[in-house]
Amino acid sequence: MPEDLTHPCYSQPLQLAALRYDNANKKTKVHELPSRALVKCTEQRKKRRKAKNLRYSSCSWTKSTHYLEALARLPGHGLRNRYHAGLLKAGFCYGPMDPVSNIILNTVWYATTFPTPTDFEVGFEVSMICTKLLRRVECGSLYGLAAFPRALFDTLTEHDAVWLLLVSNIDAALAITMSEQRGHVMSGAYSDAYRNAALDSWHPADPDALSNVATLLQQMDFGELLSLLNGHIKWYPADPDPWN
Repeated sequence: MPEDLTHPCYSQPLQLAALRYDNANKKTKVHELPSRALVKCTEQRKKRRKAKNLRYSSCSWTKSTHYLEALARLPGHGLRNRYHAGLLKAGFCYGPMDPVSNIILNTVWYATTFPTPTDFEVGFEVSMICTKLLRRVECGSLYGLAAFPRALFDTLTEHDAVWLLLVSNIDAALAITMSEQRGHVMSGAYSDAYRNAALDSWHPADPDALSNVATLLQQMDFGELLSLLNGHIKWYPADPDPWN
């Protein structure tokens, strides 16, 4: 180590520390704000904290119910060999069906449309799923679900959207109905709602392609969607019926 204190290895860290100290002093402290500004700042912080708490509550609720039920409904053999990657990448709750069915629909659609290349196949059955990766797709679902009704109703705030989702058990269709009952007028298109949901949930597929497919599925009834799903899922004798 050099003994000269003017050497860059000594002087540069000290200069950076001084700059950080100066920048910190330039920031306005809460107690330095005028009284009205202080009240406004406090209210904004409370709103952000309340919305954040609702987000985490909704995400925890999603984790404890919908994803566990979707894992139980998916065919075990297919989940261990094929669908685990689609679930962790694109198994989101939003779509034309109920939340659990949407997870299965999105998982099967992604696994069918974007199958894992042969060179990257693990070559063995997956016996467990990483909880951190599962938490990531759960949070992505929450962000996508919050963006979905806001694209349809321009008068909805993020706080309102998350609250409606929490009350409706993360059911986007029910949240939309409740929004209309509360006096909000639908001003956006479903194609834009799916596109925004894909962007906010970090969907790996092209948002426009996903929007086109989801909009077409939106026009189908539940029976047609079930027939479509059963035509793409390979069932085995030991697998339970996921729709009963």
